[in-house]
Amino acid sequence: MQWIVMTASAPAAHTPTGRHTGEYRRVALVKLTLDYAEKGLRPKLISVKEHGVLEVRDLGSFRLGRSPRTSAYAKAVQYAEHQVERLNKEG
Repeated sequence: MQWIVMTASAPAAHTPTGRHTGEYRRVALVKLTLDYAEKGLRPKLISVKEHGVLEVRDLGSFRLGRSPRTSAYAKAVQYAEHQVERLNKEG
């Protein structure tokens, strides 16, 4: 089994006045079946119901910032990549 990082667009948050507050992206850790990992396939959706997916650990939705240094999304992806490395080493 192999873990990968997947991202997807997420619904934008709105303020109480109905104003749009920016773009958001969803970040998740996805555990693939052995078949999918060996063939190099990636699921189309972040869902346990998707073919080739054993487990999903959703980290949440994060706002895209103006620069990668200040973006909550970029920090979440970096954190997720470190977690994937750790999980794949554990086996």
